[in-house]
Order: sequence, then structure tokens, then C-alpha cells
Amino acid sequence: MSEEQGKINRVWLWRLVYAAPFLLAIAILAVLSAVNPFEIKAIGILMVFLLFYFWFLSIAFIVIRVGSRILRRMGFRSFVGTKKAYYLATVAAVLPVFLLALNSIGQLQVIDVVLVVALVALGWFYVGRRFS
Repeated sequence: MSEEQGKINRVWLWRLVYAAPFLLAIAILAVLSAVNPFEIKAIGILMVFLLFYFWFLSIAFIVIRVGSRILRRMGFRSFVGTKKAYYLATVAAVLPVFLLALNSIGQLQVIDVVLVVALVALGWFYVGRRFS
């Protein structure tokens, strides 16, 4: 593969990354409007939670990458690479999905929110230490 073709492939990959939240939002809306929650099986519920997870993952990844670039242009030395941003976004995307899952079964209390936030903070600390 030539260097220019590789550059074109990277451009299309980044376009897909930035389009993913919109595509996933359309998929979530389609599933939520087409499926009755009382008639779907466990695999359908899992699919909805996975769609939400990937949606939050794509949004978190974009926010981390764009935020990192903005901070770098403002003069801060910290720059989050693609791999580290992906790992941080993976951990961050768990937070809203866990809270949504706890709320859907009626178990969302203050202590649960604190525990989930602590879990995500621990995950971010681990990822931050691993890539430093």
C-alpha cells in the first residue's frame, strides 16, 4: 500500500470515528421505536445496552481527543494519544451505562452512584498510570 493510499484510509477512518455517534444514535432510536420492551428477550436488552455503550464510547473518545488538542494548542504539554484516549473513553463509557442499568432495575441510589464513580475514577487512574 502506498503512503498516499494509507493517508486516505486514515482520513476515512477518522471520518467514521466522528460520524459514529450520529450513526449509533440513529440505530438506538430505530431499536427503541421498533421494539416493545415487554416483548423482547434478554439478548434484545443486551443489544440496547451495547448500543448505548458504544454511543457513549464514541462520544467520550471524541471529547477526550478534541479536548486534548484544544489544551495542547493553549500551551499545555499534556497530549493524549489515540490509544490512551481509546482506553480512557472505554472506562468513561461504563459510567452512564452502569447508571442506566441500575436505574432500569430500580436500584439507583446515592451510594450506587458513588461506587460507580469511584470505579470509573480507579479505572482512569489505572489507565493514566499505565500510559505515563
